[in-house]
Amino acid sequence: HRGQPRSRHRIDGRRRHHSRGRRDLRKVLLRSDAPDPKVLGIKVWPTAIPQYELGHLDLMAELGEMEGKNEGGGLWVCGNYRSGVAFPDCVTFGYDHAKVVKEYLDGR
Repeated sequence: HRGQPRSRHRIDGRRRHHSRGRRDLRKVLLRSDAPDPKVLGIKVWPTAIPQYELGHLDLMAELGEMEGKNEGGGLWVCGNYRSGVAFPDCVTFGYDHAKVVKEYLDGR
């Protein structure tokens, strides 16, 4: 059967990623005694490593300047390409940016 051992490995890999995801959720978002989250799906790219294109850091610096001067008039660009692809980094960035947005809205 073509791929039989590989299929088992894939399932084990998904379980491992699912377990890691639950652990990260508990650290960042949930209480330690919270029930497990409902899993809607898991997509694993075992050989994928996020790569930023040439000039990415310059673009991020320009976005930061624009946001600092509020040149976007209340526009903020958020996403894992701003702070890193690790789940805790994304959540931390989201919380930090939410504070900035709230300050902007409170001042209007």
